[in-house]
Amino acid sequence: MAIQNLKNVDEYAQYLEENFNELKALFYYFLIGVTSFFREPTAFETLQKKVIPLLFINKNSDSAIRIWVPGCSWSHLRK
Repeated sequence: MAIQNLKNVDEYAQYLEENFNELKALFYYFLIGVTSFFREPTAFETLQKKVIPLLFINKNSDSAIRIWVPGCSWSHLRK
């Protein structure tokens, strides 16, 4: 939004509808271009000790928790 000098989300949504290249750029912005994080043991240890326990605070045992699991790097999509 800042790059396009747009003031709010509604303006940006309209801009995305009218500008496919911006939509494509936004898509790639949200993807991660490296996979080393997902092979790093300390990253998983940090998730295990600091992040995952927070997901269960104030949750019942039958509450659902949704987690996004990335499957691969996006670099193969840039063709």
